[in-house]
Parts: sequence; structure tokens; C-alpha cells
Amino acid sequence: MIGITDSKAAFHQKKTEQIEPTPSSPALNKTKLNVQEASSASVQISDAAILKYERSQHIEEAKSFISENNRTIYEKTLVDFNRYPENLASKLDRDSGLSSEERSEAQNQLNQRELEAFGKYAKQSPPDLEAYFEHYIEYLDSLSPEEQASERYQGQRQSTVMAYERAAQENGSKPRDFSFTQDPILSLLESLEEMEFAVGDVDSFHQTYLDRLSPLFNNSSNRQTLEQEAILAFNHFERTNQTITAALAGNREAFSAIKSLVSGELEAEDFLNRVFTPSNEKEGVANVT
Repeated sequence: MIGITDSKAAFHQKKTEQIEPTPSSPALNKTKLNVQEASSASVQISDAAILKYERSQHIEEAKSFISENNRTIYEKTLVDFNRYPENLASKLDRDSGLSSEERSEAQNQLNQRELEAFGKYAKQSPPDLEAYFEHYIEYLDSLSPEEQASERYQGQRQSTVMAYERAAQENGSKPRDFSFTQDPILSLLESLEEMEFAVGDVDSFHQTYLDRLSPLFNNSSNRQTLEQEAILAFNHFERTNQTITAALAGNREAFSAIKSLVSGELEAEDFLNRVFTPSNEKEGVANVT
């Protein structure tokens, strides 16, 4: 009886050893490795999905912001405010907050500036109304966008162009084409607005812009200066457009620069000196050169 019992125990032990691997057995280690690899792959896929979602949200935010601030972005980068005369007209607006003495001083300076630019033609004997209106249009186009939008000048250009054309016809003259702003930079802004800031092919847009300015170049005694301004304006446009394109492609640094430009935290010169490239979609990070 003792021999039979010992034989059964030995058989049970041998069977257990064959069926149940020890903790250090290759079979168990291989199973653990497969589980770890599967878990690791799951984590990697999850991180990639999250990154892709965050990037898509970022792009949508950039699209919305740029769409709402297109004109402001281009105004700040295209307009060199130092080239415009002092904004005197806005000081006369009702909400300017200036004292009566300050307003009076601004009014006197403005009257003198207008007299020299176009008012003198109305004081001739007889008055030269054609020259008066012609130079008034040129004067309006020489002002900054802010001053053109002042209470004094807002809406004046269209009625002045009509008055000029009537005066020219009465004198038997062929009126100049004042259908567009006589300023390369502001003309570029107008061109962008007409396209709702969706340029598409930059080379084609450049040619359209030059065709628009051709009458201005041909009729101006200051052609060389105007051509140089046109070159500068389009150069600023291209650099701004490059940054916008990068932001819309997911470049977070480009979008951050645009927001800082709009808020006034970043000067136009600093903005234009930065060069951005579209972000790397695989990594989801911004590349700045």
C-alpha cells in the first residue's frame, strides 16, 4: 500500500510540472512580453489620436481668429505709419477726449495743411475747381487709414471724385482714373479686401496688383517712388501671407505671433522679421526658422 501511494504522488508531481510552468519558464516570460507590447502599442495609438485632435482644434481656432482679423493683420504689416502725416483730423472727433485748447491747435494745423494741399486752388481768381478736387482726392489718399475714417473725412472721397469728374468735363479735360486709391499700399489693401483676403495664387495676384497700379504709375511725376512703395508693400504682403499660411497649417508659433501682432504686443517690424514654415503633421509641432 505504501508503494502505490508513493507512485501516485510521484505521478501527480510530474504532471503538475508538465502543465504548470514555473515563474522563470520561457513560456510565461513570452506571454508577459506579448501583453506588454500590446499595452505599449495601445498607449502610443492613444497619444497619437490625442495629438491629432488637439492639432485639429488648434487649426480651427487659427482659422476663426484670422478670418475675424484679416484686415487688421494686413493693415499692421503693410502700413508704414511713419510715411503718413500726423493724424490731426481724429483729434477733432467728438470722442477724442482733448481739451478745447488742444482741439483748437489741431484745427489750425489742419486748416493750414489743407490750404497748402488743395485749398489754395479754390482761392485763385477764378477758382480752379478741377485742380481743387483733383488735389483733394490725392490729399485724402495720402492720409493714414485712421485719419481717412475720421469724422472730418469719412465718406468724402466718393463725392469728391464725382465733383472732380464733372469739373474736368466742364473744362473739356479727360478725367484721371480715381476708381482706386492713389497709394500703392492702400491699393493693395483694397485688392485684398475685394478677394476677401483669399489670395490663392500669389504670382497671379501680384500681376493683378501691378495692373491695377499701372494708371497711377503712368500719370504720376513721382513714378519711381511709387514703384518702390509698391515693391515694399508686396514684399510685406508675401511675408505676412507666409505666416498666415503656416498658422493655418498648424504652426503654433506662427499663430501666436499673429495674435501678438493684433493685440499690439508685437511690433510689425518684429513680426515681419520672423520666418515660419508649416508644422510637421506627424509630430504635431511647430517649426520655426
